[in-house]
Amino acid sequence: MVATAVLCLKILDYGAGLHIWAIPLDTRVLMLKHLVAVQLVYTAGLWVCRSSGLAFYARLCKDVAHFKIYMWCAFAFVTAVFIAQFLVLALQCIPLKALWHDGPGKCMSIKFTFISTAASTIVCDSIILLIPVRIVWGLKMTRRRKVLLLMVLLVGVLYVNLFPHVSSHIVKQQESWMKENTADLRSYTLVQ
Repeated sequence: MVATAVLCLKILDYGAGLHIWAIPLDTRVLMLKHLVAVQLVYTAGLWVCRSSGLAFYARLCKDVAHFKIYMWCAFAFVTAVFIAQFLVLALQCIPLKALWHDGPGKCMSIKFTFISTAASTIVCDSIILLIPVRIVWGLKMTRRRKVLLLMVLLVGVLYVNLFPHVSSHIVKQQESWMKENTADLRSYTLVQ
């Protein structure tokens, strides 16, 4: 994730947040190349984080036979989603050079690229956050304590599913503010 933050700062140095025509063409090309790199590095980082979470769950419940099946299915799904997301991002334009040059090439719509990766991210994160439900339900404690513990876990699921919607509204409201305040935009990007 450090690599993602460093690349985001580099993109900001190239002029991210400014109107596209306010950025010189050679700088714009570098910015777009770094943007693709950020997307790919971030996607790989998500896969590593998800895989380590699943490995933690697998170690936590290594003695439960049927739980291994859940883990392998979840890992296979997370890996398949990673490959699909990586391909969508790496092949968003064919050739990829068409993304930053007005030359020949065919590109997917930006809306499709971002919605498809966001939707699959939400599904993966929800699956990973719901896996502990089975673990909690198998614990030896009162039903009331199990429900309370599950409610704590539910907060994570709600966050993963509601955050993209809420953050898109925040970005729309503060779009003009971010264009004028690059230093604040850097802080906003790092917080995200």
